[in-house]
Amino acid sequence: MGFFMLMFVIIFGALATAGSFVTAARPSKRKVRNDIDSIRNEMKEESVHLVPWKKEEIELFSLNQSNKKKRRGWSTNLSGYFTNIYHEKVLLYYLKRYGNRGKNAVVFARNSANEYIYNVSREGVEIYIDEYYLGFLQANGELHDTKNRKKIAQMDRESQTSKMIIYVDNQPIGAVARELKEDTKIKQRAFEPMRLGSEKNQQIFLALGFFHLIMQEVNN
Repeated sequence: MGFFMLMFVIIFGALATAGSFVTAARPSKRKVRNDIDSIRNEMKEESVHLVPWKKEEIELFSLNQSNKKKRRGWSTNLSGYFTNIYHEKVLLYYLKRYGNRGKNAVVFARNSANEYIYNVSREGVEIYIDEYYLGFLQANGELHDTKNRKKIAQMDRESQTSKMIIYVDNQPIGAVARELKEDTKIKQRAFEPMRLGSEKNQQIFLALGFFHLIMQEVNN
């Protein structure tokens, strides 16, 4: 094989490998939809263990988990339950990350009342509740009704305190506990509701709070 032909083969192989990596790291919308459907079906049997979700569960929700499973490889899959302070299972979650260290992932979470889907990319996170589009969460913690338009909520990610405040219309509606030592999680309540008020505010708070807790666990 001549020198130029050899170089062509090497360069073409490198480009093909790079292309495969990009494809793996940036899944198509169809791929994401199919994965969500597969996760939903896989988690159907697991969801029967969830206790009925009532408004009171917001205050009882804890940092404790059970049935945690983590599988590493080309992609990371993480699943488990969050429990309340009585060790009852209240939130089921499953995360699928595309690529070993990729920024792209899909997160499925549900309590007995609602399903939460998070489509994670380098640009931010698309959030859906029961397939209804809630908004786009940017890296700075702002939740917008679309990718770049009206802000509807804010997560205070910059604060160094033990709690992260969530705001709607510049008013604090609740706080989410930040990561604590493993031996204190079992006793620690995850949420501190303040002015949740409307059903919409409650859903915004839970959607952001659940995502924060799941990703906090993933990044441990």
